Amino acid sequence: MTLLHGSDPVKVELNRLENEVRDKDRELGEAQAEIKALRFSERLREKAVEELVMCFQKHFGKQACSRIIRGFAALEKVSRAFQ
Repeated sequence: MTLLHGSDPVKVELNRLENEVRDKDRELGEAQAEIKALRFSERLREKAVEELVMCFQKHFGKQACSRIIRGFAALEKVSRAFQ
């Protein structure tokens, strides 16, 4: 890094570190927003599954619903293995 005539190296380094902190704060904010969105998405998925289970139980009975849920769980495991 080339310093301009009369630049204080301590001020230059302090400025660089302040910029780095701002960048890290921005990255942290983005990561926190993504985590929040993923948690919300997970809650929506869980709610949808609960509603689906209730609907299946109502129409097909609890035993058939249990078999279907086990099948979905197995599919989810396979899906996660390929991610």
